[in-house]
Amino acid sequence: MKSLEVFSNLATSLDGKIATSSREFFILGSPKDLLLLRKLRDSADAIVFGAEVLRAFRRPCLPLRKNHRITNAVLSRDLRGIDPDWPFFVDARIDRVLYISGKLSAARRAKFAERSRIVELKSHDVAKEILRDLSKQGMSKIGVEGGGSVMWEFARQNLIDRYYVTIVPRILAGKGAPTLVDGAGFFPTEVLNLKLEKVRKVGSELFLIYSALGARGHRHPLLK
Repeated sequence: MKSLEVFSNLATSLDGKIATSSREFFILGSPKDLLLLRKLRDSADAIVFGAEVLRAFRRPCLPLRKNHRITNAVLSRDLRGIDPDWPFFVDARIDRVLYISGKLSAARRAKFAERSRIVELKSHDVAKEILRDLSKQGMSKIGVEGGGSVMWEFARQNLIDRYYVTIVPRILAGKGAPTLVDGAGFFPTEVLNLKLEKVRKVGSELFLIYSALGARGHRHPLLK
């Protein structure tokens, strides 16, 4: 697999949520945050996101530059709750890849195959398999845009080089609301350590950039 650069970009509320517990379409950040999102897409060959994002948004993730053709890669267990007639599937400005982590019937596959490349994943390391496939397609820079379960697949194996995080002055609350990274979570010895590279304040929002560190795990000095 050729060398890949992987970044993530998500806005979170002050309490760490990326959407409400209803998981309906909701723009969390400001127009400045949306502008950053689209500028980052300009530098990417593909954007990876989960079925929950597609079900809420139903449209393609587009870059700022109109002449930049980008691949939208969706991770889904079985495409349940997804309609091939949504704007996402008819928009000619993007290329589409559907990564399937579960079982997909032949009839269901046929409904989507005309407008999307479909890849049925064979391993439990879905993030690595996705990156390997995108690399084979000649791509070198990949963005990850959520939701929390997809972020977990990439973060748990420390596959994200740079995290772009916008802290938005809102509190969403909700026990079932998705967070920046969901999933099973880490033990203390597995915790990912990051380095803060940049902080920028625009209005009441904070734009943060973190880079991944090689070392994992945390033990408080008082407990040593």
